Parts: sequence; C-alpha cells; structure tokens
Amino acid sequence: MNKLLFSLLLFLDANAHALPNQVNYQMSVELHPVTDQITGKEIVQLTNKTPETLDKLYFHVYPNAFRWEKDSTYMQEIQKFENPDLHFLKGKNGSWLKIYSIQNTLQAPLKTLDFSVEKELMTVKLQTPLKPGQSIGLEIDFTTQIGAIMERSGVWKQNFSIGQWFPKLMVYDENGWALKHNAGYHYIGEFYGDFGNYDVDITVPTEIKIGATGHQTKEEDLPNHKKRYFFHAENVHDFAWVADPAYNEETFKVGHTTLHILTHHPETKVISQFAKAALEYITQRVGPYPYDDFTVAETYYNGTMEYPQIIFVKTFPASLSRWVERD
Repeated sequence: MNKLLFSLLLFLDANAHALPNQVNYQMSVELHPVTDQITGKEIVQLTNKTPETLDKLYFHVYPNAFRWEKDSTYMQEIQKFENPDLHFLKGKNGSWLKIYSIQNTLQAPLKTLDFSVEKELMTVKLQTPLKPGQSIGLEIDFTTQIGAIMERSGVWKQNFSIGQWFPKLMVYDENGWALKHNAGYHYIGEFYGDFGNYDVDITVPTEIKIGATGHQTKEEDLPNHKKRYFFHAENVHDFAWVADPAYNEETFKVGHTTLHILTHHPETKVISQFAKAALEYITQRVGPYPYDDFTVAETYYNGTMEYPQIIFVKTFPASLSRWVERD
C-alpha cells in the first residue's frame, strides 16, 4: 500500500464520525409589506448523524445581528472599520427575529421545549436527549423584522432581499457544535450550513412577484388579494428569496436548467444576456448546472450575493449597463 493511500485511509477513519446531520425544513410564511415583517412557522426535521447524544440544539437567528441595540457580533466587529450608525437609515427599522414557541412534533401530545436567545444564537433544550441515529421534529413559530438593506438582506423601494432570515440549525462538525467560530454573524465571513431539502410556501400580496431558491411547484390565489407560491429545493444549504411588485421576468433554457431573470428597468435587461451566456459557458467548460432552476434577481443590495439557485445582483444605472453591453 502506498503512503498516499494509507494516509487517505487514516484520514477517513479518523473522520468517519464527522458525518453531516440530515436536516430538512418545511416553512409556511407570509410577507407583510406594510410592516416589513415575515410571519410564519417552520418545521425542522433532524436526524442525529453524530456519534454523540445531543441534549441541546443550537440555531442561528441571524437578523438579530442588525438590532437597534448594536450589541451583536457583527456590530462589535464592524466598529473596528467604520461607524455602524451609517447602516441604519432614517425612517427604517433595524432587523430582528423573534421566537414565540418551539414544540417537539414527534411526541404526542406536542411537547413545548424551553429555549433561550442571546444575540444571534438560540439554544433549545431537549426534554429527551437525541441519541445517534434518532430523529426529531421541531415546530418553530417566529416573526422576522426586515430592516433597510444591510449586508445581504433588507428592504428598499419595495424591493425585498431575503437572506439569513429564518431560525437555522447550526452545524455539528468534527469539532462538535460550531460555537467557537460560527455562533455569530461576522462582519467578514460566509455562512456554514448543513445541506438538506426545503419545502417553502410564501404568501404575498397579489401584485408582488417573487423568486427563490428551488423549483416553483405551484401557486394559489387566496382571498384578500393575496397569492401563495410553493417552492421545493433538494440538497441545498440555505434558502433565500426576493420580492418586488416592479419585477419583470424573463426565462431561458440552458440544457435542463430554466434560468429566471428578474429585473426592474429596461436598461437592466442586459443582465439576462450575460447570465445566459455565462451559464452556457460554464456548462460547456465545467458541466451542467446540477439544479433545474437558477434565478438572477436585481436588488438594492450593495454588491452581489450568491445563494443556492439564486443570486442577488445590485441594480445599476443605464450608463453602466451600456458599458457592460459594449465591452
């Protein structure tokens, strides 16, 4: 046996216990544009793939990074570089995520679980510890307040960019719960999450158009001028979405993938040309995109941000679009 193969086998043996947890999400939520809030419930289904018996579960509550109190991990870190007050626009609220109740759905009658929230981290105490191989379902009732655009998420000019918005289970890796390096929402850094399946339905006023992670399976007209959209995503590590009454949608087919382009202005339709060309190029050079749907959405987020099956792209003026088209 050569040294490289032997080393690989040792590594695999040492990390055999480091299997990712199996985590699936079912969410039913509603967007309230008048208050800039999202209300709803989520059911988190977790199978313990770790070698440990778990008596607690940890969840991210990322919107709390942008509360008015400015005491979060993000706010403490950003002060080393700039004034955080510059990110709180006049007339707009800060963001927060409030948890009302958590119940164990696999117990009859339903058992209400104790939990505590500190800044961007929620700790849930299990009444019965979860042994390796066992599963649990948690139903979480929550409200998310959406503030002005800050980092990846927020609302501006009736455009909602919704990322890091729901209670999300923290990763348990080969070092245990990722509390040391991943408990907070950091000023510089990305997001570390388990892969799983998402079934999400989103209710919005009828005039609002949305795009999201996953494949839209159906839509329903509801009373009081509302509409409900249903999305299903498989083997992704997050779920993000956008909403705006001004969106115009174009769709293209690249291989088996449907490319959805959501833009505000005639000048920015150039986005669709380059998104289509880019996906075709990558398909030829690397291979087909592994999902059936991919969305590029124009937003007011200051930059671009990639999520599973959706990318937020900053809106840009006509002069820039002409420059991109020319070059």
